[in-house]
Amino acid sequence: MPQARLERMAERGITPEDAQNIVKNALFAIEQRNGTQHAYYVTQAQAKQWILEAKISVTVWNGQFERYYGESGAVYVDIKSHSIRTAYAQDEYDENMRTLMEVIKENGL
Repeated sequence: MPQARLERMAERGITPEDAQNIVKNALFAIEQRNGTQHAYYVTQAQAKQWILEAKISVTVWNGQFERYYGESGAVYVDIKSHSIRTAYAQDEYDENMRTLMEVIKENGL
């Protein structure tokens, strides 16, 4: 792994051992949003757990994708290929998602 990347990870509190685990087990997704790119590093185990823990799911794009949302994170699944398209932790939620999660909690879902 390039030294510059390791240094950036260390700044975020990620050890070299953690970094190697991330590389081995990561689902790396780059999402284009509002003209900017966002990168997410989520393990496959995390994404699968978030699907199981999801409070709601939404089917979009004429049934092609299922989006799972929960307290810990969100996972977008391509139904046709049975693959995870993107996944991100709850600290990446925008204001609308945080509000939605609050409403879900308030209503006991």
